Amino acid sequence: MTAFRGLLLVLLAALAPAAALAGDVPIGDAPFTAYIQQKVQLYTPAPVRVTGPFSIAIGAAGEANLVYEFKTLHDDCVQTPVQCDAKVHDYVQSVVSTFPSASSEADAGESVPGGKGEFIGYVAAQLQRLLPGDTIEIDGMTLQVTRPGGRPIAFDQRDYYQRCQDLGFACASALHQSLERTALWLAPPTHLRASLHLATDCGSAACPPSREPMGTFARPAFADLEEVCFKQLDNGVVPMTNADRADAGLEIGAALDLCEHSTHDLLGPLAVKPLARGDIGMVVEPYAASRALFAADWQALAAGGHLLIAVPSRDLLLYMTSDSPADVAALAAGARASNTGVLGISSNVYRWNGQGWSLAAAP
Repeated sequence: MTAFRGLLLVLLAALAPAAALAGDVPIGDAPFTAYIQQKVQLYTPAPVRVTGPFSIAIGAAGEANLVYEFKTLHDDCVQTPVQCDAKVHDYVQSVVSTFPSASSEADAGESVPGGKGEFIGYVAAQLQRLLPGDTIEIDGMTLQVTRPGGRPIAFDQRDYYQRCQDLGFACASALHQSLERTALWLAPPTHLRASLHLATDCGSAACPPSREPMGTFARPAFADLEEVCFKQLDNGVVPMTNADRADAGLEIGAALDLCEHSTHDLLGPLAVKPLARGDIGMVVEPYAASRALFAADWQALAAGGHLLIAVPSRDLLLYMTSDSPADVAALAAGARASNTGVLGISSNVYRWNGQGWSLAAAP
């Protein structure tokens, strides 16, 4: 799995608030890994990327990253499920304590109230300022946030409280940044965009969809890629969540159909032409890679029988109208060179199969 299930679950992702636990932590390999990723993401503005089963990296691809593995934690949760919630909490706090910004940069100004009741009241008031149209209710150390016409979403504040306590409650700035990210994820899904990421490898079993309200969702696109949906906002881009589609009364398929339609309207007609043998064409525009989802648009260019594409980044699509082994290798090299940063998708090459795309080569 790469940065989005990480950039999406990434671009992986990234910056997802955590909903309150329903009393259990998902035990499946991929859901457990994604759960830890989302919990750690609460505390850092850098992307938290899934780098493999029970492994995450903090930082953009290609940068110096902090990498954490937690296979032992998962084994403990399998053996003693009743202790899993507490052990996950302690593990996330141990990771957070290593962040330079968390351990050495306490706020110099406003302090946050230290009592649990005063703390949760302070957090609720701060979030209410960011979400003036939402209803926010306090339930112990949980905030129940209800958007207009929507259903309540629970946000567990225990981790925030523990982190602020570790910093002597000199955490107002960091806490406000986290709440701003929560508000961003709760923004209404107006401008929707479909994108791609590498599918999660769950072995022989199908990956179950996330049950978390703030969890993301996907469906197979082609070859080894999945289709995901983002909310394009004035102040950022975040994935569409289960809460968004539930409030809109949409199943996963219908929500992604809506994202596809919006993206196709945005992109407009495909304007590419045949190339000389060995030449690589580039489509550079917002959500360029998403053009690969619309197979019918490629029929005319593929009429010659030879067509290769690569989708190294969200805003870049590469193509060739020849497909010799040398062409595949050249396109793969171009995809590897362009598959960088939090918008990266895949270094693989895909071949036209008459109806869509099949995997031609992987690095």
